[in-house]
Amino acid sequence: MKNREDMTFAPEEYQARLTALRARIEERCLDAVVITDPENILYLTDYQTTGYSFFQALIVPLDQEPIMITRAMEESNVIERTWVEHSRPYPDTGDAIQMLVETCVNLTSVTSASAMSVTVTFSPLISRTSFTPR
Repeated sequence: MKNREDMTFAPEEYQARLTALRARIEERCLDAVVITDPENILYLTDYQTTGYSFFQALIVPLDQEPIMITRAMEESNVIERTWVEHSRPYPDTGDAIQMLVETCVNLTSVTSASAMSVTVTFSPLISRTSFTPR
C-alpha cells in the first residue's frame, strides 16, 4: 500500500477498511473478492473517475496486495490518486473480462474460492457468466 497524504482520508483509514474486508473474506473461507461497484472501489481506494461506465474491478486477495483492472486510459488515475500499487490496464479494444480472469488465475493464492459483487449495474450478466468456471 502506497503511503499517500493527498487522499480524502488518512492512509490508516484505508488500511483499516482493507483489514476489515479481509476479515470478512477469511470468515467466508474465500481466497479473494472482485469488486466492480464504483462506490465500493472508491470506499476502499479513493479511486474516482468519470470513466466508471467502462469495466473496472478491484481484486482483493486475502494475502496479497490488491490489484486494479481498468482501462489503459484510466491507469494514471490509479497511479496518481490511490494507494493501489498494482494495476492491470486493458486497451479500449481489449477484453476487460479476460484481463480479470487472467489476473485472478495468475494470483497464486486464488484457487476456486472467490466472490464477485453481482448486484451492481456496472457488472453486467455477460461479464459474470464469462468469469464463471465451467
